[in-house]
Amino acid sequence: MRGGGEADGVEKYCYKMIGVDIVQIKRIARAAENPAFLKRVYTAAELEYYKAGGERAETLAGMYALKEAAAKALGTGFNGFNLKDVEVLHDGQGAPHIQFHGKAREVFESKKTELNDEETKAAGNAGKAGGVKKESGINKAVEDTRIECSVSHEKKYAVAVVILNQKQVVSEIKIEN
Repeated sequence: MRGGGEADGVEKYCYKMIGVDIVQIKRIARAAENPAFLKRVYTAAELEYYKAGGERAETLAGMYALKEAAAKALGTGFNGFNLKDVEVLHDGQGAPHIQFHGKAREVFESKKTELNDEETKAAGNAGKAGGVKKESGINKAVEDTRIECSVSHEKKYAVAVVILNQKQVVSEIKIEN
């Protein structure tokens, strides 16, 4: 870098928001006896996965817990969108992943921008603090946000965690006076 300064860039994923939920499997099993519950809560793809897996109650409970955890990770709960706006899909090995639709997608997109703005403000404040004779500025560019999730169940409960991670390029520039 010109002017006697130095620049380094590091690419990393940083945890930004987290949501956790636990549900009683028998509670979801009882609710699932009502077709209206299934239609209100689960998408066609989710119900297809449930049926292909032998219609096990722990599958529904796990997906329900993931939906709740995802809404918590957004920081809103289900305020302004419904359970079907958070879809739980599975890869070929059965690992879950989350897709947001409709209003939940809008909230997710606004959170990505909001989280980036918070990082930019924090970096600016860090560069101003200290009264040291060198200036330090941090430039962070958000390239993408990943939705990480995991679910587990045992006899009575299903538990899920959802983490929103942002990929960031972190550059610190130091200019000596």
